[in-house]
Amino acid sequence: MSRKNDSDQDQIPRPVLYAAAALVALTIILSAFGRYTGVGVSSTPEATVVATRDLLFTDRADGSILVTDADSGQVAYIAEPGTNGFLRGVMRGIARIRKLEKISPEIPYRLVQWHNGRLSIVDPATGWDVKLELFGPDNYGVFVRMMDRKFAQLEDQARIPERSTR
Repeated sequence: MSRKNDSDQDQIPRPVLYAAAALVALTIILSAFGRYTGVGVSSTPEATVVATRDLLFTDRADGSILVTDADSGQVAYIAEPGTNGFLRGVMRGIARIRKLEKISPEIPYRLVQWHNGRLSIVDPATGWDVKLELFGPDNYGVFVRMMDRKFAQLEDQARIPERSTR
């Protein structure tokens, strides 16, 4: 009686191995073809910057966040205590990275408006770039108001109490 070896039962049939190798080779060839010719490859067109605004974010004792223009010192936005969870989350996440890398919190963040209407908050110190429109219109709208200088002037007049000169 001939008895089959246990190792013969564990082997993958040769036609299956050839088919797998052919699939891998075809994938590599088609990927290289697409990369070098551009056929079948989709890409996002380059966007151009329309405007930028460098901003500083300061946590205040009352729990609010004061956002000021780094160049002029003008108020760009005030996030009242208990509001703007998305803004707080984004900025605290980037601030945490800065702290771990021992980068000064005094370096401003850059709000970038692209020609296609999109906004990004960029941290020049760490290279982080958050595409804000991906998080919904309410979250996006907070940053739109920071870019709008007229709104910032209204915020400045309406929310910042005058300091006494005693």
